[in-house]
This record gives sequence, C-alpha cells and structure tokens, in this order.
Amino acid sequence: MLVYITNCYSQSINYYAKGKDNFLTGNYELSIKNLLKVKPISLEKDIDYFIAMSYFNLKKFDSAIFYFDKDLQLNRNNFNSYIKKAEAEKKLHKYKEALRDLDQLLKLNTNYFLAYYEKGEINFEQKSYIIAMDFYNKALIIKPHFESAFYKIGFCYLNLKDTI
Repeated sequence: MLVYITNCYSQSINYYAKGKDNFLTGNYELSIKNLLKVKPISLEKDIDYFIAMSYFNLKKFDSAIFYFDKDLQLNRNNFNSYIKKAEAEKKLHKYKEALRDLDQLLKLNTNYFLAYYEKGEINFEQKSYIIAMDFYNKALIIKPHFESAFYKIGFCYLNLKDTI
C-alpha cells in the first residue's frame, strides 16, 4: 500500500511540475490537462489556481470562476484568486458577484489596493464614473504612485465632461 501511495504522489508531483511549466510557457490547454491529473493526496495547494488562470488566459471565464472558487475553498487568503475571479466575473458582466468577491477580499485585507482599483474598474465599465473615481482614489491612498489609477481617474473626468 505504501508503494502505491508513493507512486501516486510521485506521479502527481510530475504532473504538477509539467502543468506549471506548461502554464509558464503559455500552453494553457496542456497545463489544464496535466494539472487535472494531479491526485488529491498531493501537498500542492495552488493546483486549482493554475487551472483557473489557464482557463482565464484561454478566455473561458465560467470555468476559470469555478476553479477560482475551488482554490478559495482551500486558500481563503489567496488574494490573487479574488482579484482574478472578479475580473472573470466582470468579463461576463456579473458585476454584483465581482463586487461581492472584492468585498470579501477587503474584509480579509482592507489595504489591498488592487481590490479598490478593481472596484473602480467595475464601476467605470458601468459608467458610474464618480463612484469609480472614489475607488481609484482609495487605491491611490494605499499606493500613491499607482499609475493606472491616475490614468483611469483622468478617463473618468473626460467621460464626465462629455455628459455635462
């Protein structure tokens, strides 16, 4: 029995390594194929995250969301999963779900500037420019030299100018 477990673990580690290498080289389909072969006895906790990111990069957002959820069940503090899940939900126009996930992240870490920035992005996409600026400014309070937030505030002003 111990030999079987050792072999399964060894195979899992091999598939895990191949899957991560495939991910890093941009071969997302093969990454998913290898990572799905990893057995549950493996100690690697980021398998679901890499599967989710592979689906995300393939623009298969529903599948990405499914695996981000699986990752968050094991890794409640994986802030990147919350951000990328919200981005996937935004791509599918699931704004309420995205905002809910970002609120969950902010409960874990009120100083995670990317959560505020992403909330700004969601509001910007919905043409709620004043609310978006508020979130971009919150991101800037935490990270004062965050260029993307400055850039998007400028776009908010330009869009507001067009509505006046």
